[in-house]
Amino acid sequence: AVNWTGAITLQSGESITRGAYLGEGEYTLHVDADGPVTVTVQTQTQEDTVMNRKQTVYQGAADGATFAAPADNRSVTFIVTADASVHIDAIRYDGAASGQLRLNYTLLPEAIAGRIQTLRSEGNVVQRLVYVKDAMQLFRRSPVVGLGMGAFENGIYNVQSYHYETKYVHNHYVQTMVDTGVIGLALWLGLLAANIVAVVRLWRKGKEEPQPMAAALGALLVFMMIHAAVEVDFSNGYFLCFGYGAFAVVNLTCGGLTPLPFGGERCRKWIVRGEGLAILAFTVLLSMNLVAQGLAQQRTFDKLAQAADLDPYEWADYKLSYVYSAADNTERTEDMTARMERYMADLEALRSNSVPQYLAEVYFKLGNLSKGFAMLEKYVDYTPSNPDTWAESFQTAMDYDDGSDTFRQGVLALKERLDQWNRENLGTITLPEDIAAYVAGGAQE
Repeated sequence: AVNWTGAITLQSGESITRGAYLGEGEYTLHVDADGPVTVTVQTQTQEDTVMNRKQTVYQGAADGATFAAPADNRSVTFIVTADASVHIDAIRYDGAASGQLRLNYTLLPEAIAGRIQTLRSEGNVVQRLVYVKDAMQLFRRSPVVGLGMGAFENGIYNVQSYHYETKYVHNHYVQTMVDTGVIGLALWLGLLAANIVAVVRLWRKGKEEPQPMAAALGALLVFMMIHAAVEVDFSNGYFLCFGYGAFAVVNLTCGGLTPLPFGGERCRKWIVRGEGLAILAFTVLLSMNLVAQGLAQQRTFDKLAQAADLDPYEWADYKLSYVYSAADNTERTEDMTARMERYMADLEALRSNSVPQYLAEVYFKLGNLSKGFAMLEKYVDYTPSNPDTWAESFQTAMDYDDGSDTFRQGVLALKERLDQWNRENLGTITLPEDIAAYVAGGAQE
């Protein structure tokens, strides 16, 4: 289907996208057609590919068009259009390299034909490889047990070499490694393996008596395994009921064939008991979480402290609320101050993409400039690729600027961090005009 191509007829206003992997150099197009054809030529370097962008180097008549591909060029995209119906026999290029564009794909829809032209440098493909590469940097921080659920979304700005936004790796195997480490990956692969073995055993039973579900369940598992490698399905709550429903169908159909050679029925019973204990433990922890929510809604310092000490999940939110509110309380007691300082020490130890900014505000309110700027630096160091992080950090500095030399030095140190990031990474982070003017004023002084 990919290789069966030929001439093409374009109707008025119709366009096709074609591509070629061309290196640096000058090129000229030659068109064999019974009418005028126009073309837009776009080049893509390695950096462009990573940043998911293209550079337009030519627009106009296709026949005789000349264009230059820059150094480190990965591919060239040709968007061919016609103002009137035209039959195109061939579009050739020569120069630094020579060849011919594929035109009509006899066996493929145009949507697919256009997508496969420069697949190796196609933005979505390359971008997902970047997701995986950056995710593996996070995985190496805690390879055994992982960094916790949502760790990829929380930490991705910390390892990026340029700014992009995504909640998921688009590969559930790698996502599992980041969140739950090799232990979680082993459990996930074990789930898949147990289902595969059960379905294979069901299929083998088909030699003795018909098993009409075997082929369907096998295809279902293959589909789920492939999709888990390229999409975000298993990270989305609305899909999980379908995905684990599919595993339930496998279990109901051939659960008795699931491999447990090391313990038999006794092992199955202990697995059920273990699952029951896990559910009980989770029920207790969730109940503590719900009770803490009720305490926090009473909006008193004592209740916030109780919620922070009780909740195993959202304790950091309650401690941060306590600290942020207590900093503005003019009637703060010695006990409240001691608890606030203890909570601030706990919060400082977190690897968070938001907590340091709020702590910076608290320290500025308390007049501790060195700690305030230390928190802002921790904030930008944890999410340095996100332009909003830098804007919010400088905005916080603007809001609490006391005009002192110490404060100005803190702003200049923060600006140097931004300049260093721009020098060492792809793309350039720019600040909003009002913030840029403030930072420039600080630099001049």
